[in-house]
Amino acid sequence: MRHLDGVIRQRCSNCNFNRTRRRTVTFKVPPVLIISVQMYGELLLDGELTFLANGTEETLRLAGITYFSPQAQHFTSITATPDGSLWYHDGITTRRRCNLVGNINTINKEELQKRGDYIVGCAIYVKKLV
Repeated sequence: MRHLDGVIRQRCSNCNFNRTRRRTVTFKVPPVLIISVQMYGELLLDGELTFLANGTEETLRLAGITYFSPQAQHFTSITATPDGSLWYHDGITTRRRCNLVGNINTINKEELQKRGDYIVGCAIYVKKLV
């Protein structure tokens, strides 16, 4: 990601810290982007990522988050639907069901960083349908 450095345009709405950046890129934005959050330490997840590629602005929306517990050696996940609903799944506790835990537009982003002892492993973004 070192080639995506850019000029800071605005502040984070949660912490008022200069962390939202506008980046100019010259490649095609992929339909799916998976970010290994563990590589970046404590990275607050946004509901959307917007890229400027070849003069066209393209937006990817958060589609899912995987969580991992080193102690339990187990994964859980949250799926984000296009309307922003967040659905939690844990094969051990919820089995085949997903439980609604909030909406990406109203949830405190820090709540997405951990689920109990579980930490974020990956964030999955997909192209937002127009």
